[in-house]
Amino acid sequence: MNRESLNELSRMAWESLKEFMVETLNIDGMPAAAHVIQTHGNLLNNNPHIHYGRLSCLFKENGTFVKMPKYSESAHRALQVLFERKVADYCLARGFVRPETIQKRLSWNYSGFSVYIDTQIDYNP
Repeated sequence: MNRESLNELSRMAWESLKEFMVETLNIDGMPAAAHVIQTHGNLLNNNPHIHYGRLSCLFKENGTFVKMPKYSESAHRALQVLFERKVADYCLARGFVRPETIQKRLSWNYSGFSVYIDTQIDYNP
């Protein structure tokens, strides 16, 4: 595992989330999120990934926020494609993989990349 790339993986995930939210709402703003990098899977195998907790809104510069719409399957896929492309470009630029390998991998139904969106909690007091 290239541990130096973990910071970049984190940055790519953050950039993907921000770009997705800004484009979805068509406003300039900043998401609020916390994340942690995990380097292993359930069986202690090498499996670097990121766990994110984020608010469903973008904060505008004046402190107000705009709520994101509920995620649809197409929105979920769009966010995943953003992240896939950033990781693929990073790996290509550093020579970790060949271009034909990336093309083949991204053409599969399950590319090995995933963005998991679990529960959306709507709180209306």
